[in-house]
Amino acid sequence: MAQILTVASILALVGLLGWRYADRLFERRQHAAGSAGPRAIAPPQFERRVHRASAREFLHGAADLTFGILILGLGFFMLMWIIATG
Repeated sequence: MAQILTVASILALVGLLGWRYADRLFERRQHAAGSAGPRAIAPPQFERRVHRASAREFLHGAADLTFGILILGLGFFMLMWIIATG
């Protein structure tokens, strides 16, 4: 019974938020589609430089990520092994 009440209250909240903010969401979609609206999008005030990584940096990052995932996986496996056999 509590689960049904929780689901019903969440659906009511989502419906209320959708009812209240639907016009703004539709307006944003229209602006994103390229139509000129009352608000103009301001250009960025600073230009971000694109970092061009060399192949060596990329391979070092990929290796670090791979070994990190491997170490976390082995640690998780060892934890599960200890819990299961402990």
